[in-house]
Amino acid sequence: MVVLTPTEDLILEVLAARYRLGENVWTFDKRHKSSLDKLQSRGLVTVMHGIVENTCRASLTEEGKAEHLSPTYKAPAIEKIKKDAKKGKKKRGW
Repeated sequence: MVVLTPTEDLILEVLAARYRLGENVWTFDKRHKSSLDKLQSRGLVTVMHGIVENTCRASLTEEGKAEHLSPTYKAPAIEKIKKDAKKGKKKRGW
């Protein structure tokens, strides 16, 4: 495991959380570019230009996913839906 700065660790946590929710790419303010570049040099993230001025986008690489995603993690909302389905509860509309 690589020693990370608090900012690098937080970036990886954000990307992992977003990935678990189905977002493969996330936008960051340019002030985090140096931390993102360090993570990219370690092979943990891929950094791209942002769509909005003064932003950049990043995603986890396969190595980043392997290191920062737990294979046993299950999103609480998904688990609740499965549990309710087993009990025969119907999904409520908004």
